[in-house]
Amino acid sequence: MSKLVAAPSVSTEVSEIIEQLKTRGIHIPSLESVSTFLTAHPELARLLIPTVEIAQNRLPKAELSLEHYTDPEIEDEYLALYARYADYNEDILQRLDHAREACEALGQGVSDLLFITTDFKPPYGI
Repeated sequence: MSKLVAAPSVSTEVSEIIEQLKTRGIHIPSLESVSTFLTAHPELARLLIPTVEIAQNRLPKAELSLEHYTDPEIEDEYLALYARYADYNEDILQRLDHAREACEALGQGVSDLLFITTDFKPPYGI
């Protein structure tokens, strides 16, 4: 007789994803805010690991920081995966575009909830 195994709760799944992101070296300065956003958007949570893999492959020298962004002027919020470099060069915007394009193939709506970008700040480690 087989046992029924309960599906993990969304918050448990989000916690596991957050731990995987940390293991991959992703900086998450506001853990509670990111976790809350991911719990509200489980479809995005499930696509985060593949998105980060693409970003790490396309932006290999970047420090990646996952941050919750709320627009103060309009009712809009999303996660930003910031790529930060010690030295920025001319092709950074093109590389970001390529990473975003590759991530869009993962699923519809991802680009509405997660934006891969840079703020031209130095990495946290510097």
